[in-house]
Amino acid sequence: MSFLQSFVDPEWVKDLYKNRTPEQRESIRYLALRGTKALGCLKNLLLSHFAPLMTDNEYDKRMYDLSRVKDRALSKLGISIDQVMEIEPVCFQGYNLKDSRLSTEREDMWVGSSYQVTWLFFSDRQVYFYQYNFSSIDNEEREFTEEYFYQDVLGFSSNSERTEVNGFTPQGQPRKEIVSQESFQLKTAAGNMECTLKKNDPVAEKRIKEMRELLRQKKA
Repeated sequence: MSFLQSFVDPEWVKDLYKNRTPEQRESIRYLALRGTKALGCLKNLLLSHFAPLMTDNEYDKRMYDLSRVKDRALSKLGISIDQVMEIEPVCFQGYNLKDSRLSTEREDMWVGSSYQVTWLFFSDRQVYFYQYNFSSIDNEEREFTEEYFYQDVLGFSSNSERTEVNGFTPQGQPRKEIVSQESFQLKTAAGNMECTLKKNDPVAEKRIKEMRELLRQKKA
């Protein structure tokens, strides 16, 4: 941490830095201090010009770069890409607000510390499901794989639900907010598999329609 950052950052943010890597500290700083007006005139000036936070684009790029796991998904599932080309593989990804320990509100959306990427692959007989969850502020990672025969799949759908997020007021006080989280569901008789979607993503809706059409063909 630079001298200016050490001077600018409040103690409650520094407490969150303990046992974190430099990259994780940058993410904590972004999520905790973006939009704050509680540091006083001098510190707010330094924060804006001399000890700036990551930009929105930089934070998004960091999460997107970490989410490039298509080859890892194929390896975990034990399949090769030429086996699963009934339709183009489907990737859904986005901020998993439900699991985020820290979140911040932008002009048009909330982003958080937890990110989720899901890959779906389609062979002539089965659907393969891979999901990877990771955090920008600690070392938490989770992976999950599953596979289904088409006759066991009841349908594919998108959904919007309300979830609680952990944010901060402009004065730096913790606040909880109820926001909408978009999700995709793969439905089976044994239960549903769910994954995060980006808000108002027309590409996601197009891919869901393709999956529904394939399922109708397989069940015909």
